[in-house]
Amino acid sequence: MSLRKTFNLFVGLALIGSIGYCSYNFASAESRMRNLCSEIQPGMSTQHLQEFASVNGLGPKPRESGVSYIVESKTFGRFGCKVLVEGGVVKAAEYNFAD
Repeated sequence: MSLRKTFNLFVGLALIGSIGYCSYNFASAESRMRNLCSEIQPGMSTQHLQEFASVNGLGPKPRESGVSYIVESKTFGRFGCKVLVEGGVVKAAEYNFAD
């Protein structure tokens, strides 16, 4: 096999792998984020919520009070959780999809 054919093979495989990786992330994002959002329970402190978000690759850092959207960076913020925090304590959390 010539050098050119070998190079084209590797580039083609890398391209197919990249498309597959992105497709998988988007195809499985809804169920993954619904599960993560259901793990955020009312009464959880913002400190615990920040640790949870960090461990699970969610961002940006949730606010101390008000509504925060913590999203998955793999999907460029399209899938995430809407979290209501009052007085440093989570009051409610729900799955959110950005149109």
